[in-house]
Amino acid sequence: MDVGDDIERIRKLRNTYFAHIELAEISDDEFRDLWSDLKCVIQRCQQYTTFWGCTTDYKKMLSDLERKTFTYDEYTILKQRSGAIYVYGEPDVFCGKTACFEAEITLEDDVILQVSWDRVDRTLRKKINVQDEKYRGSDNSKLLIHNVCKDDEAGYQAVLSRNIDVKIFSNTVYLHPKGGIPSADIVSTSNSKVVCGSDTTFDCTVSGYPSPDVVKWQHSPDGKLFIDLDTDTDKYLRSRSDICSHSLLVRKATLKQQGYYQVVVSNSIGKCTSNKLFLQVTGSKPNLSEVTCSLHGNSVKLKCDVFLYDESPPLNNVYWTKGVKHIFIATNDGKYAGADINDPSLTIYNVNCDDAGEYQLIAVNSVGETWSSVILLGVPEVLLKECVKKEDGSLWFTMTIKSVPVPHSVKWSIKENNIDTFEPINASAAEYIGTSNTFPHPVLVIKHIEKLDNCIFEIEVKNRIGEVKRMISGTFYAEGGFDIPFSIWLSELAKKFPKEKTDTLKFLIRLSCKIEDVTKLEEAKTAQDCFKILFKENIISPSDVITMQFLLIRTQCDELEKECIEYAKQQKAMHFYEKPPVILRKPKMKKKKIFLCKNESKIQFARITYVCCVFQLDQEFKRLDLPSTEELREKHMRSWIVIPKSSSGSF
Repeated sequence: MDVGDDIERIRKLRNTYFAHIELAEISDDEFRDLWSDLKCVIQRCQQYTTFWGCTTDYKKMLSDLERKTFTYDEYTILKQRSGAIYVYGEPDVFCGKTACFEAEITLEDDVILQVSWDRVDRTLRKKINVQDEKYRGSDNSKLLIHNVCKDDEAGYQAVLSRNIDVKIFSNTVYLHPKGGIPSADIVSTSNSKVVCGSDTTFDCTVSGYPSPDVVKWQHSPDGKLFIDLDTDTDKYLRSRSDICSHSLLVRKATLKQQGYYQVVVSNSIGKCTSNKLFLQVTGSKPNLSEVTCSLHGNSVKLKCDVFLYDESPPLNNVYWTKGVKHIFIATNDGKYAGADINDPSLTIYNVNCDDAGEYQLIAVNSVGETWSSVILLGVPEVLLKECVKKEDGSLWFTMTIKSVPVPHSVKWSIKENNIDTFEPINASAAEYIGTSNTFPHPVLVIKHIEKLDNCIFEIEVKNRIGEVKRMISGTFYAEGGFDIPFSIWLSELAKKFPKEKTDTLKFLIRLSCKIEDVTKLEEAKTAQDCFKILFKENIISPSDVITMQFLLIRTQCDELEKECIEYAKQQKAMHFYEKPPVILRKPKMKKKKIFLCKNESKIQFARITYVCCVFQLDQEFKRLDLPSTEELREKHMRSWIVIPKSSSGSF
């Protein structure tokens, strides 16, 4: 029989009757059989060890043990701790605390064995690394589990190891963490609806054991995606009166801070999210009226009303700018006055040319700032509005004065060509009856138009910024300046026409108009260049704006097309309606005052038949027994225009 077999028998006896039993008690008969088997095994092992030079007397040790008498105390201890290693400790530990399990080894003192710790979770056994922070301070005699949580709930054993194959397991101690996930509830706010710029506070109650170690406030505009708030900024302030009461102060709430708020709390067991509470922030920026200017002697007052909607924060500041510079009232030696919250108007004293420029009012509250429209203080501008030749042969010049501030002097003067100085016109004189200096449309009446050949007329307009003079002379106005309104309107139209539509304008002109000089059209860069070509080619004229109206419609310049119609009505120029305002029923020429332009050589035939309601024209032509538009187009490549004999000149 091999000694290895005896060693295996000893290990089996040890595990069966010592290490893995719940009680130390066995019957006498069973003990005698066990002792007899053990003595035989020891004798064979003694022979083997002595043969190989070992001096330990195992037989004597067994005889001494056989003669030993156990006391009652020894019996009680061995009865309670039957294994070679025993673990004890408190199994119920609050979450967040530290659990401690101690191991007691009952082997003889001169035997030193390695002790390790295992975690046993049902059928899964895992060796614990005592070097981890979770188990810091653990050694052969104790196991420390720090910051206990629900994840630590399991059984724990100490393991004695003689070698790789021989392990002695202690009893199992089960750890039961006590406590639970915390809870949080936002119970109130000082005001869930606040005006922008005001403060409000959220109060939250927190509970749980162990107490939450993390309390985070979160915000979401739509209640879906929440973001942690940085409570170390000036916008928010987090505080707590005790372990269970937390609060969040929202400072000077803005529209961006409107939305949903919630609290996330967590402890060693888990985390919880509170209920959501909505904060409504009301308010809008200041509203401003148009800026007006009034003259008070040598001073002007720029006035702009500032008003706020309901539930809006009050004004924080108002100030004026000149150009891009802030006007500081206190540092200008009495030049300015006003510009405060109670009176936002700006008074400028002793106005002169240095005060010319662009002025704006800026009003500020907690929501933001609003800029007024720009008002320009400058030298007056004098324009000729119209020149009309009356039935008595007199010329009436009506001017338009644009002036901010308003003028303090408007004067008409005259001088002969061979004299250097102008003399004021006596508006009461018979030859100037009707002349006036009234702002903003002064009028000059010239009864004897021959004076335009040897005299020069002048209008002088002054305001506190400066003065301007405009002269009228020559035979240009002898026929009543018929082309002046057209030139003014066409010039303004070119300025207002959208630059981004210039290519579309050129394309439409090329396709719909018969242009002699196509190269010039291709080289055109602006709307003004295109309009010059139309005028030069006699496609548009002071008395015919049909083509211009068509181009404005096709380029979708609705407002400019309305101005075109307005010009045509005032100047009795030809234009059209896409839907004729009057349906002609009978060809009674005198009663309906309808006539057809028959001088074919003088009619402007723009190639826009399809725009000018050809179908409707054909119907009317048929009733009047006139040639159809198609027949006329084949003959002339252009369209006839039917014109009502009325002041509007429309059809």
